[in-house]
Amino acid sequence: MRRTVLVTGCSRGIGLAVAQTLLEEGARVIGAARSAPDLTHERFTFVPTDVADLASVEALSDTVSAALGDAALDGIVHCAVVQNPIGPLEDTDPLAWAEAIQIGLVGAYHVVRLLLPFVHRSADGRILLFAGGGAFGPRVRFSAYACAKAGVVRLAETLAEELAGSTVTINCVAPGFVPTPIHDQTLEAGPERAGPEYERVIRDVAHDDGSRLAQVVACVHHLLSPSARGLSGKTVAAQYDDWEHLTPFTVPGVMATDLWSARRVNQVPLDAAPTMPVDLPLRTSCSRPSSGQRRAPRDGRLRRFRASTNHG
Repeated sequence: MRRTVLVTGCSRGIGLAVAQTLLEEGARVIGAARSAPDLTHERFTFVPTDVADLASVEALSDTVSAALGDAALDGIVHCAVVQNPIGPLEDTDPLAWAEAIQIGLVGAYHVVRLLLPFVHRSADGRILLFAGGGAFGPRVRFSAYACAKAGVVRLAETLAEELAGSTVTINCVAPGFVPTPIHDQTLEAGPERAGPEYERVIRDVAHDDGSRLAQVVACVHHLLSPSARGLSGKTVAAQYDDWEHLTPFTVPGVMATDLWSARRVNQVPLDAAPTMPVDLPLRTSCSRPSSGQRRAPRDGRLRRFRASTNHG
């Protein structure tokens, strides 16, 4: 049966690439963004939407309801976000900072809350949100974006608990740096406001071969597939994690651990282990390996997935 998927932020970058890939695979795609994408297809419906505006998302929900009839919405891929304001926190515009939270975090809340009833109709509903720089560590001079993404991760983890036992799962994708138009905001801010990020964008855009975007789209595809059924409340790093090896056999092992989740690094209490040596063992989890190195393209990866491994 043909799947129907809603893709927000579909006008460019990752959202547009995801929408195109889903259409190529035969899915029906409902796209939402503030501006229309350069995309025409008989199975593509575009709905002008500002996710930060509740009334606009309510209108999107009404359109989706009319388009679906009694059918299910099988997935939501929420990509809409902005990076501005950029610069030291004390120099940022309070209204612009609040607007970034409204788009990046509250917008995700609006979309998920209003469209979730349609996803509940699916026998295998999927919701994918996007984490980003700052979700698991400080992102200097991008405080609004970082706070929004940290909130999105916790939103997904919280909703995953609420949805436990239902037919709907929710996860986040951490795309890593992908040269897309969103980084134009960094270049416009300049080196004085963006800091080292400015040079990084220039460098990585100059060396872009399209592989990073392709890797993120492939990750999204896999997380929407039957292979990832049962995975929920996790943040999967497209460029670092072994998501290709998620199967119905490995997913339970991942779900039984803190792997790919936002957790505090906890020190074992001294009173619980009075004979413990000074170098106390740590309990930690994150999506990025300690080396910080981006993994090779998929065809060059031969490492076996270890479901219980905790990347520190």
